[in-house]
Amino acid sequence: MARLPSYIHRLDTTDGSVRYEARINPACGVGGSRRQLKRRFATVGEATAWYTRTAAELADGTHVTASDLTVKAACETWLKAKALRIKPTTSDAYTAALAPVIEKYGDRRVQSIAKADVEALVVELAAGTALRVAWKRTSINPMLARWRTVWAGLQAEGILPRNVVALVEALRKPSNGPVMKTDDSLIEDEIEKLLSAEGSCPDSVGVQWISMRRPRPSRCRPRG
Repeated sequence: MARLPSYIHRLDTTDGSVRYEARINPACGVGGSRRQLKRRFATVGEATAWYTRTAAELADGTHVTASDLTVKAACETWLKAKALRIKPTTSDAYTAALAPVIEKYGDRRVQSIAKADVEALVVELAAGTALRVAWKRTSINPMLARWRTVWAGLQAEGILPRNVVALVEALRKPSNGPVMKTDDSLIEDEIEKLLSAEGSCPDSVGVQWISMRRPRPSRCRPRG
């Protein structure tokens, strides 16, 4: 029988089967703490493949430890923290924007959410369901913006390897839309307030930033 690599250990289970446990010791973290990573597999090949992949991820800083954090818990934690820093009306808008995310994927682990899941919710919201009327672009895009921000925070914490929500493009405005282009992070009520508030500061209506279409430069040549 071939000798096992030093990082793989054979285990005889109580039911008579054999398992192979791969172990890897990451570099010491903050304060000198180090947590050994290990997993059990049915074959030596599977254990070796996991060890090789994990070692590579640790080396380039992309390894993410499995987490049981759910979508609902992540969104609600973010909303509670945000509520301390923004106006109540803006907090309500953020809560409404993330409501369909929590409703559809609340019990799922954040690490299980893929780009296809995000796209599926966008399609569902745009089409509407028996229990929910169809959402407009000006409501769907704020949902994506808030969801993208929550996932960006989880990625920064090392809970997610990448922000899959950021891979989903915002919905474009219709070709016959108005000349003025407002940020898609606005909700419909905020857009109405913005358009009706002449000379008011964007912050007063919960706007993070506004992009206005710049006038085209004149093609007329100066006389001389």
